[in-house]
Amino acid sequence: MAGTAGVLKRYSLVLVAVTLLMAALWYALGRFFGIGAPLAQGLIAPMIAALDAGQQHYRRYRARPTTSESWDHAVAFMVPNLILFALSGFIAIFSGVLLDLDGRSILILLVIAAIVLGLVFLANRFFFAFGAKSAFNTMKRKGRNARK
Repeated sequence: MAGTAGVLKRYSLVLVAVTLLMAALWYALGRFFGIGAPLAQGLIAPMIAALDAGQQHYRRYRARPTTSESWDHAVAFMVPNLILFALSGFIAIFSGVLLDLDGRSILILLVIAAIVLGLVFLANRFFFAFGAKSAFNTMKRKGRNARK
């Protein structure tokens, strides 16, 4: 798993930055225009971060990641996602949002959370590879030394 630490650091920074920007955007849209956040909003930040990480991987190593490298990076990318997910869960618990829910509702919420985390994992894997492929195609179009 070549260079996971550097790519993971960049992934984490992009993930947090995009998450905060999207939260501010949806807050402003909700406050001023009454527009709510879409349900798929939680997948957008990991997709953008994984795409950027894939592009960085290709620029650094001049090679597209193998299938096993893409899966390895997807596993590593779950660490910052789980941290953000746990942090948002603690915020929801301590702000009192979950106080009105009964045991069955919390169980349903946990099942939905597990499904979302599974989708984030798959998005990380495929968007990492898409990012590397797009960097490869860009280099090829510009006439630079692009290698598969």
